Amino acid sequence: MFKNTINIFIEVVEQGSFSAAAKKLFMTQSAVSQQINHLEKELGYQLFNRKEYRPKLTEAGELYYQLCRNIIQDYNKREKQIREIAMNNSSKIQLAITGNFEQQYFPDMLKSFISNNHVKVGTRQSTFQEGVEWLLDGKVDLAFGLMNEFIRYPELESYQVLASHICFVCSEDHPLSGYDTVSIRELSDEPIVVLSPKMGKYYYEDFMEAFRKDGFLPNIVKEVDNMGDFILPIRLGEASGFSAREVLESYSGIAMINLKDTSHQALYGIAHQKDTSNRFVPLFAEELVKYFQEYK
Repeated sequence: MFKNTINIFIEVVEQGSFSAAAKKLFMTQSAVSQQINHLEKELGYQLFNRKEYRPKLTEAGELYYQLCRNIIQDYNKREKQIREIAMNNSSKIQLAITGNFEQQYFPDMLKSFISNNHVKVGTRQSTFQEGVEWLLDGKVDLAFGLMNEFIRYPELESYQVLASHICFVCSEDHPLSGYDTVSIRELSDEPIVVLSPKMGKYYYEDFMEAFRKDGFLPNIVKEVDNMGDFILPIRLGEASGFSAREVLESYSGIAMINLKDTSHQALYGIAHQKDTSNRFVPLFAEELVKYFQEYK
């Protein structure tokens, strides 16, 4: 609880406002304000001068901010060391996966890697953004996701494993469901459901940028936080969507149509911290790249 509160305080300072911190943390502005108010009451002094247009640290707030930064850095370092000891880091890998794609393509490669290297591999399911956050916090050794998320962080080593063009996804009753290929311009008015920024901030930004390059803004009728909520309105015919074919191959009740004349693509990859001490981590990443090269 304490760590969560000081993380909120740090974000308010570094983002420059309560509203920006709330957006970064996926919280309401009032919830962030309440946390800061409770913290100030507990400390017995003000951290911010709220008379300014933007909250400005008091002298005490400046000193407390430096203390919090030091505490968090030391906590993360020591917590990572403890986690590595607890997991017997020399013979275990903790892997973050995003869902159906890895479950469909990974098992054979994973089984072979475990057998050949006598290493244990644990998995945790994550969003694209959670995978990055868990890597940076040392909660996982490797994370599968999108390259446009990984490349924003210089402390991460990333490997592209698959380049996939996005397809148009609709219900089996949709007028275009029998088509093999459709131009992106023909879909400019199509009501669509999209994965929200909670799945991945940079994924979402790049997704929208691809539409701008294609010459139009999408007709988004719903934003959802997971693939289950993404697929349901498509199956029901309430909306259509765009996604990589490899992600959707295990779903029924939908039609997937190739896109042409589009900037949309999905670059899938795997990443780990550059300073990892686990010798199996880069080996696993390299084996995964090799596996997909041979698979293609």
